[in-house]
This record gives sequence, structure tokens and C-alpha cells, in this order.
Amino acid sequence: MRPMLRTAAALAALGLVSALTAADAHAQASIDQTRSLSRDGQVDVENLAGSVTVRGWDRNEVRVTGTLGRNVEGVDVDGSGGRVSIRVRHPRRSGSWRGSGTDLEIRMPAGARLRVEGVSANVDVEGVTGGLDLESVSGDVDIRGGGGRVSAESVSGTVTFAGTSDDLTVASVSGDVMVSGVDGARIRASSVSGDVEVEGGTFTDGTFETVSGSVTFRGALSRNGNFEFESHSGRVLLELTAPVHATFDLSTFSGDLRGSVGGLNIADHVQRTSRWTPGREGTVRVNDGTANVEASSFSGTVEIRERR
Repeated sequence: MRPMLRTAAALAALGLVSALTAADAHAQASIDQTRSLSRDGQVDVENLAGSVTVRGWDRNEVRVTGTLGRNVEGVDVDGSGGRVSIRVRHPRRSGSWRGSGTDLEIRMPAGARLRVEGVSANVDVEGVTGGLDLESVSGDVDIRGGGGRVSAESVSGTVTFAGTSDDLTVASVSGDVMVSGVDGARIRASSVSGDVEVEGGTFTDGTFETVSGSVTFRGALSRNGNFEFESHSGRVLLELTAPVHATFDLSTFSGDLRGSVGGLNIADHVQRTSRWTPGREGTVRVNDGTANVEASSFSGTVEIRERR
């Protein structure tokens, strides 16, 4: 090889190494910013891909740390006092965020409110009690602690909640929804093709539904509450804490209605809806029957058990 060509090749190789090194350094770039925030303020987070991990603490400030993903231009942290916004900035060209996951770790006042929006970002929140509004498209949403009003939704991810809330909405389209530890809450839990599992203390009101999954509820019903449990092709299982004071309206088209509650056998209160179809329905009144419960499955089993 001629000397000039060797020199050109060496420079090209050096340039390639430098470019790769710079790209790798950019991919590993980190962030560390702090803003003041009142204890009852609000934090807004937008991260298309990667993860958002949030922990509550006793300081009047928000600290944002993390690692930037490939193609990410930066992270904008704006505001102070009553509101702080955190937004991962991507190039404007379409699809530029794909494969460029940014992992954010956020510490914020425990009593402040939190809103998170993501696309393929997992969301993990613990110790934030001021109210939560969390959304992700293909990521999981995991909450521990909670408090106040909580809304958590994903399209294809799993939504998990373990904590307290007086007004709780948890939903997924193709993922499972799992709730535990809740007491005294008004709750709405739903999925389309996933399972819905709820366990806790006493629930004030509730709607629990899925299309092709199962619904499992373990807990107590408030004496004046209204509850709906529904699945199209899956099982509905209610394991209720005694004593139970409720009126149950039960129905299925091609499934079964069974179990016992308050010493009453469900099968003794079931009848056919028509002589030409397999539909079955029944009404069971337990004790003073003050709570209203509707439980149905089109082709699955509805079963009620009592636990002490």
C-alpha cells in the first residue's frame, strides 16, 4: 500500500474509533439536577422509552439522576416551588426514540403529586402519597405506597398496586392487573385480555372487569357499597370476609353459578333464564343484604366463598 493510502486508512480508522467512542460516551451520559419543590407541589415526567423510578423523601426538593439513552438529546428539568417538569428530549424525526431508552431516578417530596407519561417505559413508584397519575403504553406500572387518588394504566404491560388509596383506578388492555393491601377504597380495576386480582381489607365501592381473563376478589364489602364483577369468558371468584351483608345478583349464559355464603348454598337460588337457552341466574340475600353485588360471566363460572 502506498504511504499516502496507509496514512488515509490510518486516519479513517482513527476517526471511526473516535466516533464509536464518542457515541458510546454519549450513550452513557448521565444527569444529576436538583430543583426546589413544595411539599404539596407536583412533578410531571415524560419519558418515551426506558424507565422511570420514583421514590418519596422528606426534603422540599426534586433530584433527578439517571443515564441517557442513545439518540437522546438531553433531559429538560424546569420549574421550582409549586411544580417541576422533567422531559426527556429526543430528535424531532419520527421514530428517533426507538431503541434509545433513558433510565430516570427521581426523588421527590413524599406528599407531592406525581404524573408520569411513557410509551415503552417501565414506571416504578414507592412512597409518594400526594396522588398519582401514571401511564405507559408497553411498559409495566408498579406502585408501592400510594395514597390519595391513584390512577395507573398500561396498554400491554402489567399494573401492580400495593398500598393505600381512597380512590383507585388500575387498568391494562393485554396485561394483568394486581392490587393488594387496599382498605376503605373506591376501586375500578379492569383488563381486556389479562387477569384482575384484588386483595385487601374493606372496599367501599368497586368495579372489576375483564373480557377474556379471570376476576379474583378477596376482601370485605362495605355494608352500603355497590360492586360489579364481570368477565366474558373467564372465571369470577369472590372470597369474602365474614360477616357478609349483601344482595347478590348472579348470572351466566353457558357457565356455572356455585359456592356458598352466609350459610346459603348458591345452587339453591339459581334458575334457568329460558327453557331454550342454557342461561342461569340467581339472587341471594345474605343477612340484611344492604350491599349490592352484581357478578356475571358469559361462559365462565361465578363462584362465591366465605372466609373468616
